[in-house]
Amino acid sequence: MSFFSKDFYRDVARNWYGLSIVFLLILVLITGIPLLLEMNAGINQFVQQSSTQVVQQMPRVTIKNGKLSTPQNRPYLITMEADGEQEKIIIDTTGKYTSIEQTGARILVTSTQVYMKKNDNETRVYTLENVENLEFGQEDVTYWINLFAKWFMIFFAPFMLAGIFLFRFLQVLLYTVFGLVMKAVLNSKLNYGALLSLTAMSLAPVILINFILDISGSGVSLPWYVNFLIAMGYLFFGIKSEKDVTGDPAEPGNLPGRAYGE
Repeated sequence: MSFFSKDFYRDVARNWYGLSIVFLLILVLITGIPLLLEMNAGINQFVQQSSTQVVQQMPRVTIKNGKLSTPQNRPYLITMEADGEQEKIIIDTTGKYTSIEQTGARILVTSTQVYMKKNDNETRVYTLENVENLEFGQEDVTYWINLFAKWFMIFFAPFMLAGIFLFRFLQVLLYTVFGLVMKAVLNSKLNYGALLSLTAMSLAPVILINFILDISGSGVSLPWYVNFLIAMGYLFFGIKSEKDVTGDPAEPGNLPGRAYGE
């Protein structure tokens, strides 16, 4: 199998009806499982090295009728190491802090809201108004963290892999729209099933390139538009490869009189 072989793309268009989606699923599993294992190792490392230090800084929290309170009416500062940098979480029921920009923290918890800074340009705000009665302390948080670490691979990983595959499948459906445009430009006779197969295969190099970059530890990631252009390039190549051969590509099994790979 070569992503630069015209014969390969002809074979995909004519004989891979449905198999391309199965191939995409297998590729998602192969590339996703090592990353999940790495994530699981990071979670276990956090539990063993950092969680105790973080939990010990936490006050007991009580939420009643959407209002949060702590044993002492003062701001609590919780610090932790993340990716070599010190992150801050502030729990403040005094009203001293009303905006996360005032604090430089990653998370700010007030008496009625939770502010989470996703990045420099986006902060998400969650309200506590629907929480009627909740109380937890250090022992509870320790239990939740250990429970999450224990069941992550068993319970959460399958859902994460399913989510990744669903995302890739939706990409295939979206990119097939661009494939229809290419098909019209090239005056190709590919039917929709063959085009869907070629589109799924055009994503394979993108997935593999990003997987290699992830496991290499280089810290390099391709922007979305670069991934898009790579996939479109392979899709165009695949459609043109089928267009260049004589015969009706809409009929599976209508292979030219030559051996695959020649």
